[in-house]
Amino acid sequence: SCTPASICHGFGFSPQGVAAMKKEINLLPAAMRSRRIGNQGLYILLSIVLVTVPALLGWLYGKQAGGAGALTASSPGAEVEMLQQETRRLEAEYRALDKLKPRGSDYSSVLKAIEDSLPSGAWITELEMSSDGEVLFRGFCGSWDLLGTLEDQMTSCQEFREVDLKSAARDLSWSLPTIKFTIVAKISE
Repeated sequence: SCTPASICHGFGFSPQGVAAMKKEINLLPAAMRSRRIGNQGLYILLSIVLVTVPALLGWLYGKQAGGAGALTASSPGAEVEMLQQETRRLEAEYRALDKLKPRGSDYSSVLKAIEDSLPSGAWITELEMSSDGEVLFRGFCGSWDLLGTLEDQMTSCQEFREVDLKSAARDLSWSLPTIKFTIVAKISE
């Protein structure tokens, strides 16, 4: 009988070895494998807001009750000055948090844009994203028309700007007509 296990043994692979290979494949660039991409800045800002709002509400409650949280100055001008100081302090904290936010485009949105732009019969074999917002695509497609369609779709995609076909040539190493291409584009911000 022909089972997946017998096929694996026929090629010199054990089923456990094949399962281990499946678990270890990671196609992300080395710089991205260890870095977690997300909304850390947003989470930090949300945490500060969740701490600050109850503190301000407690201060206001103490002011109304005449407790320790009450203002010592009795003039409305002093209250305005204290609120302006608090606003400046919160704005400074926000700016500090904003600096922590990752810059550039979200990698998942770039990959989604590539997926949406890729016509059937074309495939990407290499993808490089630089820190200056440039993306290099290398791949193959089945015809010159498909390459033109790919370039047009990438040009009309909002995620990319300055799409440039750097090279395109017929690849004779395949039995079917195949075009090897290199495209460079900038990521829109």
